[in-house]
Amino acid sequence: MGSKTTDEPEPIEDRAEHAAEAYDALRPTLEALPYDGLLDPRIDMQKASAHAFGLTVRDRDRSRAAGFQKLAQVEVIGPRPLDRYEQAALATWHARRQQLRFAATAGAKVPRPVVSAASALKKRMLKLADHYFGEHPSYALDLRAIRAGSGHQDTANDLQQLADFVEIPEVRAVLERDPVHYRASDAHEARELAAEILRALGFQSPEADKWTARLRRAYTHMHQTYAEHCYAGSLLFHRIEDVARTYPPSLVTVVRLRPGRSRK
Repeated sequence: MGSKTTDEPEPIEDRAEHAAEAYDALRPTLEALPYDGLLDPRIDMQKASAHAFGLTVRDRDRSRAAGFQKLAQVEVIGPRPLDRYEQAALATWHARRQQLRFAATAGAKVPRPVVSAASALKKRMLKLADHYFGEHPSYALDLRAIRAGSGHQDTANDLQQLADFVEIPEVRAVLERDPVHYRASDAHEARELAAEILRALGFQSPEADKWTARLRRAYTHMHQTYAEHCYAGSLLFHRIEDVARTYPPSLVTVVRLRPGRSRK
């Protein structure tokens, strides 16, 4: 691999032929993950895995990779760190490609009434959330990422995130005091509309369902390795660079808020 250190690393597409191999090699690890600990991917997994992969490409530069090896030798992080991070990103990218492949063969257009209802609900829920939490240090960036979503799949993901958001006890305690804009049924309605959109897009066909389940496992594993990668990078380089930028901790915000490559 090349040792690029710019903001335009080697694209993950250049390693596409190795993605299936990475997934197959990692599959026993993925299948061993406990079900109750799996995460729901609510962002574009191709963009997320491409970003995670790009960090490994950059950090394979000799001047950077040596630091990761030293941390692994003293067991601050796991062995073969950059290889593991790359494998996780490639496996997730492969699972996402397979999910999209089967969704494309089964998908239909989202009915217009569903689109209208979903857009209206997202707009109202987001407006309410912004009013009370738009400047909140813990939630402002997440809300900004939701605002940045576009397209039917992003709308489905955004509705799921908003449903989770309004059910946070701290958030709900504030929102339910608004008698005009808050509705107790919003979370349930948001999840129902999200499911209708995904069903129409084909993400709930039998084969797509299979790969959706596999993608959850791949994403959960990549989320864990990405967190380790950012932790290690922050330890190594916090004195010489802005690690909040070079190792952004949230995959959600980095996918939504940073310009990326076009999805193939």
